[in-house]
Amino acid sequence: MRRSSPVIHALFFLSGVGALVLETVWFSQAGLLLGNAVWSAALVSGAFMAGLALGNAAAVPLGRRWRNPLRAYAAVEAAAALSGAALVLALPFLPALARPLL
Repeated sequence: MRRSSPVIHALFFLSGVGALVLETVWFSQAGLLLGNAVWSAALVSGAFMAGLALGNAAAVPLGRRWRNPLRAYAAVEAAAALSGAALVLALPFLPALARPLL
């Protein structure tokens, strides 16, 4: 497979679509947790931007060590998908944990 293959472009596109879908689900579930659209939007946007910043900070030192950047990107995407799905499953249980704090 060539590095500029349309399949790779489609996978990058699907990665972005998946991120937007998860962000939408997190927004709706955070709204149920916090009860206010402003606070849930701030929480989701802040977490999303923090994830982007941490990924960027980690990519520079780690990127020099990877021999196959495409395979490394696939591993990072798999980890992001699994953690995103785990968060979607965990968010319904957070109100009971957050109730004493709120």
